Amino acid sequence: IFVDIDLPASEEGPQRGGAGLIGLLKSNPRTSRIPIIATVEGSESLLGCLAEAETLVSLKKPYQVNRLCFHLKEIMAILGGDPRLNEWKWLGEVSAGDLPLVAEYEVLRALRFKQNLSCVSIVLRERVPAAESALLIDWVYGALPQPLCRSAHVFLEAGRELVLLLPQTTVEEANSIFGQLKSQAANFNGFGALAVGFAGCRESNVTSGIGLLACARGAWRKQNST
Repeated sequence: IFVDIDLPASEEGPQRGGAGLIGLLKSNPRTSRIPIIATVEGSESLLGCLAEAETLVSLKKPYQVNRLCFHLKEIMAILGGDPRLNEWKWLGEVSAGDLPLVAEYEVLRALRFKQNLSCVSIVLRERVPAAESALLIDWVYGALPQPLCRSAHVFLEAGRELVLLLPQTTVEEANSIFGQLKSQAANFNGFGALAVGFAGCRESNVTSGIGLLACARGAWRKQNST
């Protein structure tokens, strides 16, 4: 469970704020065995938090899915042989099946914090074998400019469509990034774009992850039909 230490205090009950929530979770037999990751953005007082949370991490809002996943794997490594790990397990990196959920999260985050968010849908010339999909995704992450590679999401759908979700990135910037990927394509033989579509949360005036994906895919379909 991720608990934000900066949660506002409740007006009811003896427990207040994020630290109070951790105390409630640890005092309840039904939730006491679930590891807790306490998050804090600044240098606020942490008195009492580390005593009950398994670990404390510094995360700036708005949270990024990749950073949450990183810290989740980190705490599992710290717990090591803890018997609680027999009751729950890490299911791996976000996969293509997680695309709609991650897109929805990123759109809501962009709208709430009034940030740019772009989606790039790339149809590959050839289907990428399952054994090489991880290599392609790693190559794309490595080809993205810093610090975007730490906040971007890269998915491979059905071995044929690459989807990039690029937080705090305009469509114009996304187009430039795609150009950089094409210029480095010689470093990865499996990357060859048949069609590409761009969509921006602000530019396309979308309010949902599904809508953003549809706009990006619609763009390359329109391009391909002409």
